[in-house]
Amino acid sequence: MFLRSSILAGVAALALAGFAQAQPGPTSAGTMPPPQIPPNAAPQTTVAPTPGTSLKDVHTPKTTLRGAKVQDAKGEMVGEVKSVELTPDGKVAAVNVDVAGKIVTLKADTLTYAQLNNTLISTQTKAEIAP
Repeated sequence: MFLRSSILAGVAALALAGFAQAQPGPTSAGTMPPPQIPPNAAPQTTVAPTPGTSLKDVHTPKTTLRGAKVQDAKGEMVGEVKSVELTPDGKVAAVNVDVAGKIVTLKADTLTYAQLNNTLISTQTKAEIAP
């Protein structure tokens, strides 16, 4: 019985000693050492956010884009999407936008979609969209 207790105490002491050694502590200069990165860890990369998504990449565009706000290239509000025209393969060809009571058709390749605020951003100015 004494032998079993001695073995358990020894294992516990080794486990605590190993845990204490694994904890980073201050260096001789009093600062913390840099964090250790495992050798098989993937490198961390930062991807800059894009201003918008191509309309070709929008899923269920008829429901997603209907009612979206439309801004011009300067960020000014132009109008609201009333309907979406699709190509035979289901991609956005154009959107019909209510601009001050007038419906204007904008081609998909002149627009990007900012999902965060449900807004289409045009490469054209307001004067070019609704002269």
